[in-house]
Amino acid sequence: MRAQNAPVVKDLVLIGGGHAHVYVLKSLAMNPCEGARVTLIAKDLHTPYSGMLPGLVAGHYSLDETHVDLEPICRSGNFRIIHDEAIGIDHANGRVLMKSGRPGVRFDVCSVDVASRLAHPTWRGRTNTRRR
Repeated sequence: MRAQNAPVVKDLVLIGGGHAHVYVLKSLAMNPCEGARVTLIAKDLHTPYSGMLPGLVAGHYSLDETHVDLEPICRSGNFRIIHDEAIGIDHANGRVLMKSGRPGVRFDVCSVDVASRLAHPTWRGRTNTRRR
């Protein structure tokens, strides 16, 4: 967690809410890196946890139970979160380009981990009943 008035020395931008980025966010929230401003850019603020996919398909878990909510994780570390879609990286100017047209997000270090995505929340043969 960066103190509110602490100077920003480096901008770390994480594109996407994949497993690796969830781990990085949790780790940095518990062990802050002084001077680092952390920004998560995510198209989806609820990211699927692929390890629970078999349980979802089998009907053991609901769709919501198999997703990670990124907002509380970002709040816990005082990280910026931008709900938008990154469409490109301008390496020469150190900017992430945004689908919304908003100004590019500045970075010193950038990582991409966009996670898996479900094409449709239902599958042939799957029922909507939950078994426990």
